[in-house]
Amino acid sequence: MTASSPARRPRSVWGRRRKAALGVGLVAVTVTAGLTGARFASAGGAPAYRLATVVTATVTEPLVLGATVEPASETTVGFSRAGTVATVSATVGEHVAAGQPLATLVTTKLATAEERAADAVAQARLRLADDQAREAAAAAAAAAAAAAEASATGSSPAAIQLDQGRVTAAHRQVDADLTRAQAAVRAARSACAGSAATPSGTGTPSVGKSVRASRSDGSPGSSGACAKAVSAALTAETVTSAAQGALASAQSTLDKTLAQARALASAEGRSSGGAVTAATLAADQAAIDTSQVGLSEARAALAAATLRSPVAGTVISVPFAAGQRVGVPGTTGGVTVAGLGPQVADAAVSDTEISAVHPGEVASVVAGASSGVLAGVVTSVGALATTAGNGAVTYPVTVSIGGPSHLPIGSAAQVTITLARASSAVAVPTSAVRTNGSRHAVEVWSGGQVRTAPVVVGVVGPIFTQVISGLRPGQHVVLARLDAPLPNSTSTLRQLRRAGGPARPARSGPRAGARGTKR
Repeated sequence: MTASSPARRPRSVWGRRRKAALGVGLVAVTVTAGLTGARFASAGGAPAYRLATVVTATVTEPLVLGATVEPASETTVGFSRAGTVATVSATVGEHVAAGQPLATLVTTKLATAEERAADAVAQARLRLADDQAREAAAAAAAAAAAAAEASATGSSPAAIQLDQGRVTAAHRQVDADLTRAQAAVRAARSACAGSAATPSGTGTPSVGKSVRASRSDGSPGSSGACAKAVSAALTAETVTSAAQGALASAQSTLDKTLAQARALASAEGRSSGGAVTAATLAADQAAIDTSQVGLSEARAALAAATLRSPVAGTVISVPFAAGQRVGVPGTTGGVTVAGLGPQVADAAVSDTEISAVHPGEVASVVAGASSGVLAGVVTSVGALATTAGNGAVTYPVTVSIGGPSHLPIGSAAQVTITLARASSAVAVPTSAVRTNGSRHAVEVWSGGQVRTAPVVVGVVGPIFTQVISGLRPGQHVVLARLDAPLPNSTSTLRQLRRAGGPARPARSGPRAGARGTKR
């Protein structure tokens, strides 16, 4: 930037020091004088001056904001079913572990439903055991009655056991073949993705059509891989069908053997009751499976009546109390838990400063004397403004606090955002710069004489100001005339309000131009 470049922001060199005009303006004279080699000078009977040396230094421009410490992540968990709150064990500010109970619902009806479901399972199992016992008794009676005719009827106890073993083995074979067939169908679908060979209506890839895939390299979707996968799927289905036929044949043989045994037992007057077939036993097993599903659902509902924390953290909100209805439209939500881990500082920036704040800018956070200075970075700048009752307009800014921090949630903090930084810059004490409108100048001491030198300023800090042009390191500038009256607060504030804004140099490096877009 040159002296003729227009100012990027109509802000005063002193604009960010209005909150402490005297504290920054006057105190900076004393501090910077020591840092830059302040001295006294006079020329004969001329007034005496306090001087400072122009140096090369790093100049930063800070923006100090009030903020509130908040968790970076939080989770709200509520009841998954409607009910009445029985107990609330969580309290705001309490540290909880993952899985720790937070509240419970009244579980009288849920416990009753779980008991009934458990009884249904027990009854179904008892029915299966009874039918199996009846089947065994019938087989034994038939074996005793037809022992002499075993060779003719083929219904001896050994024959019955053999047929039962064949049915069991056939069941297992069907299960295994069905599993392999399902896997082969899934593989065919994957291999034929994007190919002209598409799955048929039964879930098996079609092999009755020509394959026109554009690739034949064996990759997913290629004609070669698709054809192989479809062939494997058809083979698996054929094997499964054969196994199912074998099972049906084994069940039919068992039914015939049992029927012969029962017929013989009935002829001898030793029938053990109603006929028990393979279908009867299968129905008994299906009843057990159905009742097991009901029991699992009842137990899940009972478990859902206890609200547990999904993460380890700090409870920051409990919206209900014992006796309150939850889980229905119009009721309150769930318990909010702030996860242990990163924290953020939420601040508000005025509309006059928001254009200077961008994500990625370096910041520091101080939350009480015990926390020390914590590193941070601006992670988000809100686009929606908030207007206070006094008409002040602010925008939300979030600063992520780096490293592990365990600051109290909701505690007050001070955030300092580094708006600009100039390294190895020609710098003078900020109090040495005189501003008139949009022009800036310093008084240079040389050879016993004082002359006014116009300068172009860049980054303006509370102690140093960057000088882009007009000065060189080693020169001496006037901080104050020792015979002039000290400025009072009224005159100083009036001068600061009249001061024009400095021209800001363009950024260099990877973040150059970052200020060009308002977030």
